[in-house]
Amino acid sequence: MADAAAATSAAAPLPVVVIGGYLGAGKTTLVNQLLRTTTERLVVLVNDFGSSVIDASLIEAREGDVLQLAGGCVCCQIGDDLSDTLHRLVVSAPSGTRPDRVVIEASGVAQPASVAATVAFSAGLDVECVVVVADGERIERLLADHYVGDLVAAQLRQADLVLVNRDCGADLSGVTSAPVIPDDGAVVDLVSPGVAHTPVAASELAPASAMFASTVVSGAGDIDSVLAQVRAIPRLVRAKGFVHSDDGVRLVQIAGERTTVSRWGGGSLPPAEVLCISLR
Repeated sequence: MADAAAATSAAAPLPVVVIGGYLGAGKTTLVNQLLRTTTERLVVLVNDFGSSVIDASLIEAREGDVLQLAGGCVCCQIGDDLSDTLHRLVVSAPSGTRPDRVVIEASGVAQPASVAATVAFSAGLDVECVVVVADGERIERLLADHYVGDLVAAQLRQADLVLVNRDCGADLSGVTSAPVIPDDGAVVDLVSPGVAHTPVAASELAPASAMFASTVVSGAGDIDSVLAQVRAIPRLVRAKGFVHSDDGVRLVQIAGERTTVSRWGGGSLPPAEVLCISLR
């Protein structure tokens, strides 16, 4: 273990890309896009497999909290301690298993600057870029929202690069100094994003646990009944999970007023549950 850590510290720092953005912005879609197109060996850290929905076609095997993905990539749940996860997967990795890059998908209620600061204090790692994904259809409403506007603005301010999904022409120049790129369907090159990371401090905001509450709704049963239970949750802002009905498994996603339901074509059966996040 000591030899592996010494070898890692002697090597060039391992680049880390942090992907942030508010709930439902499209972070996981971006991670899946990267995994499908990369030629590098990546370690991807996510908060939870069930809610992150890594593309099933990319998963080759699962062992505990680790997914083995196509092309030698690895996906792992962050768990309670990001520093410990980084050390276990990257810094203390056995010889010959060192990845080319680490990608961290931050929670939708997290400040990416806090995640980047944790990485910066980890030996052998270097923050390459903080990419914040924004939902163009909702971003102006979210910024103006009394409850979450400060958090959304902080996420944008902490970006080195902003990627706008469903671009509706929102002007973000007054919120962030980072380059803003509309998502036009092209593959965004996160391996060479063309911007340098600028460390910034996280904003003084209420902790996420004081702002948001999470509820798990059973996904077993009729799709309409499950959706009715989910939508009945007061002040719901985000829901993501799987419904198992007689005619198959459906991936359900709710972000604000937008609801999408699609067939799940993965080989392994995901849990029949929907994770819901609401304002306290």
